[in-house]
Amino acid sequence: MKKTMFTLVALLVPALCAVAQYSSVSQYNIEYLDNYYERGWHTFVYDSVPYRTLSDSTVEVFNNPTVAVNRTRHTLTIPQTVYDTAGNAYTVTRLGALCFANFYRFDSIVLPETIEEIGESAFSYRDITHIAIPQSVRRIESFAFELCRLTGRVTLPDSLEYIGPAAFYGVSSAGRNNVKEFYISPDNRWFCTVDGMLYNKDTTVVLMATRYIGDTITMPQSVRRIGEYAYLSCQQSTAIVLGDNVRELGMCFLPPTITSFDIPNTVVHIDGPIYNCQPTVFTPTIVTGSRSNYYIADGMVRSIHGDTLVMCFGVWSGNKSLPEGIRVIAPEVFKGNNTLRRFDLPSTLEEIGDYAFASRTVDIVGLPYGLKRIGSKWLDGNATMNDTMILPATVEYLGDEAFSHCSLTTLVLSDSLKVIPRHMILGSNDLRSIYVGSHVERISPEAFTEAAVPGVIYNNTLPLKVSPLPATLRTVGLYAFYNRSMDSVVFLGAPDSIGENAFNLCPRVVFYDSVPPVVFDDAFANANTVVVPCGATTTFANAPGWGTAFTYVEMPCHVAVDDIDEDCAIHVAPNPATTTVTIKSDMHILQVEAYDAVAKKVYGLYTDSETITLDVRRWPSGTYLLRIHTPQGTAVKKLVVRK
Repeated sequence: MKKTMFTLVALLVPALCAVAQYSSVSQYNIEYLDNYYERGWHTFVYDSVPYRTLSDSTVEVFNNPTVAVNRTRHTLTIPQTVYDTAGNAYTVTRLGALCFANFYRFDSIVLPETIEEIGESAFSYRDITHIAIPQSVRRIESFAFELCRLTGRVTLPDSLEYIGPAAFYGVSSAGRNNVKEFYISPDNRWFCTVDGMLYNKDTTVVLMATRYIGDTITMPQSVRRIGEYAYLSCQQSTAIVLGDNVRELGMCFLPPTITSFDIPNTVVHIDGPIYNCQPTVFTPTIVTGSRSNYYIADGMVRSIHGDTLVMCFGVWSGNKSLPEGIRVIAPEVFKGNNTLRRFDLPSTLEEIGDYAFASRTVDIVGLPYGLKRIGSKWLDGNATMNDTMILPATVEYLGDEAFSHCSLTTLVLSDSLKVIPRHMILGSNDLRSIYVGSHVERISPEAFTEAAVPGVIYNNTLPLKVSPLPATLRTVGLYAFYNRSMDSVVFLGAPDSIGENAFNLCPRVVFYDSVPPVVFDDAFANANTVVVPCGATTTFANAPGWGTAFTYVEMPCHVAVDDIDEDCAIHVAPNPATTTVTIKSDMHILQVEAYDAVAKKVYGLYTDSETITLDVRRWPSGTYLLRIHTPQGTAVKKLVVRK
């Protein structure tokens, strides 16, 4: 197949505003990954270190656990230029997320002056005691040096434009990350250091402190915001006093050693839980007054209007219901609470934050109609959530890994959803059926890939059944369904592009419209049959990325209802039905629609199966017409529902 490469377009904008310096969600990361994940990469190993191409001339160090690392060395040197097996030269410009996760026993790493970005958790939990950050580095992502064995002063490069929350988070145990102070040149445009702490340039935002700050934490009167995780490493501190001008509190900025804390009434915004303490032993006090923006009731901190739930205290266990009126649940509110068993959400809820219910044990009884946004990993690791998850029709946004590590077997996405996020079902090995929604425009890279690392093969013995992909779909990302066994995939339209290995284990592909203009290497690596529109075989065979490697089957040029022998081809039983009805066909069923006696559509389902079971328990008694669409035509069946 035709190999298509691309050139990475620089996304950094020099004029970053102060807010971007402490934002916990980096839009840059999303845009960056979208650019270079979309079409494919070239990977190779040079001197026992894995690299991945970012463009035709640059690479990043990336995490590949299948690569054997030479552990006899204590110093690892990353060169400025590396070479693939063909002798092509690349410049190393980035350290990818978790890139040194497989590198043990290295206490020193030497980086070239070509490195511009250090990815999220790049050095996490490593035994590194010394590292010089090159002056070329412009970005350091969240948790980049988390729990390393760094000591003393950390000198940040003059070129630094962005640093993520908790980039140098550390604790005192086992000598992990005993950084005593940060230093950055006064010439830096975005940051400054005062008494070893990192601030934005005008000291209005506290960004990072070390554990050596002292028993009582104080701050300049100029501070308006305490950034996310700002004081988390200060595990020798027992008290903190906010300045009179603090207006915003970032998540988890308090260290676990703080046992009491007053939230002044000058605070107008709280991102979410402010503690990394045990909530059972820590309850803040809100200073009340005419300007108070938050209050505490029933162990909950809520906005003054009651519509935002910021954090909870005390033991929330067993079965719980949130009160009506709450529209937003902030990130991480119930994260790690393994005593909850069942949760009823209010009908007013519109937004659920990242990690909100990542508690492993809680069963969400149902998502209310009106819910619009669901954050990243909101159910992460929650094995209690099993069987079927149906999103309300109002859901417009899902965060990355929204249903990661859940025991779901069926997932029905909202028809309002336009983007299916990256790693949406990561680790959810039981998923067997998914409806993608009728208005999806983009399936992100690795959306339905089980393994986080594309090189790791997921042995999925039961095929994943996916509803026909709608005509609105424009882009299917790299590794979208990588190593997910599928019987077939049906495209009701022709996406603009389909990324590498998107459907590599799918033997049968159906296109109803036309050939996609861009198909990258091995998008359909194991496909043997491609069903194409009438007369389109030549077009497909001559299109880039297709050719004669497939067996092409053309659809009938004229399809009518009469083309189907309804008596023998499609059966609906039981009829009349009271609870469920099963539709069996001799051919693949693509779509089922149900209409009531006044021709109102009451049900619609896209599928690609020969047997479908409908739940009609909520259908009023009466007579319905079922329109059953197949590649050979459409059949109309009468169904009677009796209660």
